[in-house]
Amino acid sequence: MRISVTQGHIDKGKPAECRACAIALALQDAGFTNVRASYERLEMGDGRAITPLEVMDFMLDFDAGKKDKCRPFEFDLVGDPQQ
Repeated sequence: MRISVTQGHIDKGKPAECRACAIALALQDAGFTNVRASYERLEMGDGRAITPLEVMDFMLDFDAGKKDKCRPFEFDLVGDPQQ
């Protein structure tokens, strides 16, 4: 499944908050519930996915407060994401 991280997610997201960061908001908008985004994995309900490298890179900048370096992008979930 392809996930889109929009400028709205970046603007509304909260750095270093695994349930309210831009990645978590994008997963929620894709229809997932009980979302938690970390550097190791993405958790959605009973499903899990490996955090892709491009997402980790984004999270490092986002969590460091460098929102100006963060741009909208898309990524594919890898693992067993269940809705």
